[in-house]
Amino acid sequence: MTFQTFHLIAFVLCSLAAVGGALGVVLERRAFYSGLALALSILAVAGLFALLGATFLAALQVLIYVGAVAVIFLFVVGFLGVYTEAERGLRRRYLLVGAATTAAALGFILLQVWRALREAAPAVAPGVAGDARAFAEALFERFALPLELTSLFFLIALVAAVYLTRGRRVP
Repeated sequence: MTFQTFHLIAFVLCSLAAVGGALGVVLERRAFYSGLALALSILAVAGLFALLGATFLAALQVLIYVGAVAVIFLFVVGFLGVYTEAERGLRRRYLLVGAATTAAALGFILLQVWRALREAAPAVAPGVAGDARAFAEALFERFALPLELTSLFFLIALVAAVYLTRGRRVP
């Protein structure tokens, strides 16, 4: 398998996972599984960033969105215990099937990565792709206003969420 073939297969898999995860977020009725689909979609987008050579953006995507946002969402949903008894039994029954499928898929992916790395071309010159300095300059010079407006939007959303979830006080 050549490096270009591996790159194409990885692109198709990441694209399908991103679209499938996004559909899972929208179509799933249970919050926990919707959160898992969100994490899958975000990881797939990080994979697309990595395939494009933007490793810094891929790392930020994984650390910030999957590592913080999705995990906290899943922790809160899991902590609240919104499972039914039927879901608990179903989860136990399919655990072995899921573990075997995951192990087989991971083994296949690692084998293909190992083969592709043996045939890989030399790395891109430093400072060409995925450069953190170029990303920071673009973010804080050209896109400073959209960045600040986005942070203001998140602050307003946080205040609104706290306001909507606060308990009503009875005098």
